[in-house]
Amino acid sequence: MTSRKQLCSPCLRAKVEREAVVYCTDCQEPICGECKNTHVRIKVLMHHKFCDINEATPLAVHNLLKRLSACSIHDNEEIFFTCTNHGSSFCNKCLLSSHMKCDHVRLLSDVLEHEDLTDCNNALCTFEDSAKKLLEHEDIQEHKLTEIQDDVRAQLYMLKKNILERFAQLESSILEELACKKLEIQSTINNQKHEVEQFLMEVHSNKSMIESVVKYGNRQQVFLMKNHVLKNLIGKLDLSDRCLKGTKSKLALTLKENMAVDPFLTQLASAFTLEVVNDDETENSSDFVISEFNSGHRAHFIKDISLPEYSYAESAITSCVWMGEYVVIGRGSRLLVVDINLHKITTRKFKSRVGSITKMDQSTVVAYLRKTNTIELVEFNEGKITAVREIHPKATYKGVFGIEPLGRLICVSENKGTIDILNKDGTIVQECTLDDHAATTVIFAKYCAFDNKNQIIYMSCCELY
Repeated sequence: MTSRKQLCSPCLRAKVEREAVVYCTDCQEPICGECKNTHVRIKVLMHHKFCDINEATPLAVHNLLKRLSACSIHDNEEIFFTCTNHGSSFCNKCLLSSHMKCDHVRLLSDVLEHEDLTDCNNALCTFEDSAKKLLEHEDIQEHKLTEIQDDVRAQLYMLKKNILERFAQLESSILEELACKKLEIQSTINNQKHEVEQFLMEVHSNKSMIESVVKYGNRQQVFLMKNHVLKNLIGKLDLSDRCLKGTKSKLALTLKENMAVDPFLTQLASAFTLEVVNDDETENSSDFVISEFNSGHRAHFIKDISLPEYSYAESAITSCVWMGEYVVIGRGSRLLVVDINLHKITTRKFKSRVGSITKMDQSTVVAYLRKTNTIELVEFNEGKITAVREIHPKATYKGVFGIEPLGRLICVSENKGTIDILNKDGTIVQECTLDDHAATTVIFAKYCAFDNKNQIIYMSCCELY
């Protein structure tokens, strides 16, 4: 059942939007009242069966059925043939262009009676069971990981506790010894200070006496005072001064290392490392998926196709993508379209070296020229480049990739530490702000690749290893 509003498919092809009222089970598409009346009037359509639009095939399933029946090369053509030589299904146009020499081409209708989805369902059930077991295994591993984390924290806590206890013992011993030695040295300093203060009082007393004689005495008394000072006082004070200088305090305290502390701290900092070990108890068990399906899916060599020879600077292949019966290759500043059946190669030269290449849809690839910061949207038809549209984004990017389901561009920023999503006209739809680690990774990324199926960007960062 479906309650979602659907539009008439024939009218949509004529670029007119009308709400569908019934569903034609023969055409497998929703139609409006006017198109239903047309069905009744046209002889080849008059026996088609209709059902209520609310009982029609769900829109998602309808679109899936249409995609299954559509040729992968010619979107508007229906599949009628299958070829076991190439392992592909195709339309009338493909038959004439690529499969006339094949000796195992059959009408799709001739093989339908021998085909059902039982094997596929059995295989999917097997994979479903495998996925459930894998999820159960991962849940166990996740629980183990928490236990390991707690155990590591406990070990580190005990190590820290032991280190702190030993340090507390060392600290107590050193500070106790420091207090005793400080008392001894302080006593010596106090005695020395007392002697120096006595010497200073004596100097001040004699200095005051001389000043009094000079102020109140006559010349004879000044003369006699001078003789007394030179004969008796100066010698005595000089002897005291030299004695005090000889006994001045010279002791100090320093913390002596009985062992090299810095290397010890370095060794302590690297005393432990975490090591990932194999904890899979089922590693040696037989894998039923491999044993059941490998025999029919082993990769094997098909053919060699020679590429044109260019100069050394133009010879490096940067990327490639599969487009039906063609392989699109970025080589230097050229885009090569290789027909794998006819060994025919079409080339297109750009202004600078081609970087990343990805498929946006069945007939469009996205090529990014990093040096000129240009995005090239290249359209194909039967292996020929029919149109090239340039986009000049404001920001510079390390990689630009097409997002197949959305028809948009995902762009890895050169220096902003962001990932931008663009429309086909180059306008930014969304700017994804990243956390510090991801932003650093994007900035240092050397090469990028995009997994369209799983919507994942892979990056290699030489500077970050």
